[in-house]
Amino acid sequence: MSLQLTEKKSKPTPISSQLMPLWNNGGHSDQSTQQIFNASYNGFYSPITTFLDANATAAVHLVVLLTGHGSDGTYSCCEFLPTKHTFSVNGVPFEWKDTPGSGVLPPSLGDYGCAAQTPTGIEANGYGAWWLGRNGWCNGDYARPWVLDVTVAALGGATRASGTHLVKLEYSASMWNTLAGKWTEPLSPDGYIILSSQLAVTLVGDV
Repeated sequence: MSLQLTEKKSKPTPISSQLMPLWNNGGHSDQSTQQIFNASYNGFYSPITTFLDANATAAVHLVVLLTGHGSDGTYSCCEFLPTKHTFSVNGVPFEWKDTPGSGVLPPSLGDYGCAAQTPTGIEANGYGAWWLGRNGWCNGDYARPWVLDVTVAALGGATRASGTHLVKLEYSASMWNTLAGKWTEPLSPDGYIILSSQLAVTLVGDV
């Protein structure tokens, strides 16, 4: 009896991600000028350019933590006011928003927006008016990240001679103007946004 052994080549398998910091404006206690949701807000966040090797990239995800705080007395911005945040990858827009009355992004803003989220782990009877819906967060709960697959957009940019793809990332925001009844540029004198965002790149490697 003869036995012949053949080598079986393994398929490329995703390995650990690389995190690329994008736009970040500090923590809750910083109260930096980059957080105030006024007419200067969008000017603080310049476009970011990087390059990815399509043959070595398995997936690309946008990871965002974003919460609104404060109240300016006119618009209730930004704790109880909807805000819209657009992250563009090579010109393809991805929107983080809670449209008034739509409940698009939990916790939905509204009189009982956070109370409706108790099945997900929000602590009832928490500090303050816990039942009120807030902009991206609730009392007694952790801020939940927004994770979005942007692989197709990220690898759709111009290709350089080296084979790498251009990835241009842009960020801008707007607020729901309760007086005008539409989305407008930020104009709150006191409300502020806490933002943390990264690009998570999952590489491909042989096992």
